[in-house]
Amino acid sequence: MNATVSETESDSPRSADRATLLPVVAWAIVLSGLTVGAAAWLTSTGGDYRDFSPAILVVAYSPAIAAIVVCCFEARPYGVRAFLGAFLQWRTRPLWYVVALIGPLVFALITAGALFASGTITPSTPLVLPAVSAIPVLLGPLIAGSLGEEPGWRGFAQKRLQTRWGALLTAVVVGVLWSVWHLWPMLTPVGRAELGPVDVAQTFLRLIATAVVYAWLYNASGRCLPVVLVAHAGHNLAVDLMPSSVIGSGAGAMTMAALYAAAAVAVVVATRGRLGSSSKAGVR
Repeated sequence: MNATVSETESDSPRSADRATLLPVVAWAIVLSGLTVGAAAWLTSTGGDYRDFSPAILVVAYSPAIAAIVVCCFEARPYGVRAFLGAFLQWRTRPLWYVVALIGPLVFALITAGALFASGTITPSTPLVLPAVSAIPVLLGPLIAGSLGEEPGWRGFAQKRLQTRWGALLTAVVVGVLWSVWHLWPMLTPVGRAELGPVDVAQTFLRLIATAVVYAWLYNASGRCLPVVLVAHAGHNLAVDLMPSSVIGSGAGAMTMAALYAAAAVAVVVATRGRLGSSSKAGVR
């Protein structure tokens, strides 16, 4: 009898783990299929990953699309309605939106200043305001980065996995997956020819660190998805405003990645690894 009770008790956490992991695994499979399929589509048409095309749209929105697909097969408290409802949960302290938007701009200014001070690059100005005619072109990446990615990475994967693994471990895992996904251009001939070891290294460093920072913003703001939408848009905006001689250089990209890494370490130390989450899962 004791053995039966013990087995039942030990099976319960395993069942909970499976219930948490299976939807995320399904999401990752759908995400991979969409991304690889879009890359193959782009290659077959001779397209360039830097140019706008239907295949690029599929890739850009694949994290959110994959989450919606999985949610279609789930019942309450999950499901599509709950997933989309997170977009409307915008009420939190205004300070979080300020940090999310201004933080990346501060990093951009520090990066330009560091490269100027070291003599590596001499930008004519720390930030470059886009021409009015270029604004519509910039809006696409700003919107896609937020609405296409964050609902999947933070609104789906981070939210679910951190209940079992804790916020920090989940953020690192999500950051690794995010990095691999972001290197999808290497599935195309143009991407393989252009992206080198430095690009791969700074991508992993920056996105794992950013995943930790975004997990903190998400949890500390009361699981407010719009805050991380603003943070992602803020980063893309900061990159668009940086001189190409800065952000387009290996030194500039690596400096930006190092700043996110420093911010991630500071957040981990300040929150003792909880990243603003009240859950004790995964914390020792």
